Amino acid sequence: MKGLAAFLAVVVLLAGCGGPAAAPSSSPAASVSTSSQETPPSDPLPRMVMVDGVLYQDTGRESPLTGRCGTMDGEITSAVEPGQQPSQDGQSNFGAGYGYQRTGDGVVELSLDGKWILFREAAPETVVYNGESLPAEGLSPETLDWLCWYNLLPREEQLALSYIPGDLLSQLDLPKEDAPATQDAQP
Repeated sequence: MKGLAAFLAVVVLLAGCGGPAAAPSSSPAASVSTSSQETPPSDPLPRMVMVDGVLYQDTGRESPLTGRCGTMDGEITSAVEPGQQPSQDGQSNFGAGYGYQRTGDGVVELSLDGKWILFREAAPETVVYNGESLPAEGLSPETLDWLCWYNLLPREEQLALSYIPGDLLSQLDLPKEDAPATQDAQP
């Protein structure tokens, strides 16, 4: 009896995990092309704004800051086409009428659809991690976005994180786990 109950339980679990079978789609939008003649789409420009002569790009992250003053530092007043790069102060490539606040070195936050979205300087020369200035060269755009978000966190939340992007980790002067500890010899 226990064997039959176990067998039925396995059948029920397998049936539940399988879900409805996906029928092949006949729509052209859902078909996958294997033609080698198609060219991959070029990367579109990210959402960008120009503030005080500096170009900032969207990090895709919402700001961790909570308490805000109600005064905007400025507003995006004009826009270029989405595939273009803004070239004038107060201009974006995704629309106008958005308020912004400066929140740190190389960071502005835009109020978009009721959320504060982080925008970081598009081509910084240096970045800050744990109060240490590091060259931005060699860091991926994702790491630059992560640093923008990280640097706005309260210190307690920074210390609670257990993740550091690999390309940033390689720039930090940290002792290696397998390296022997050295002590200064005292005579």
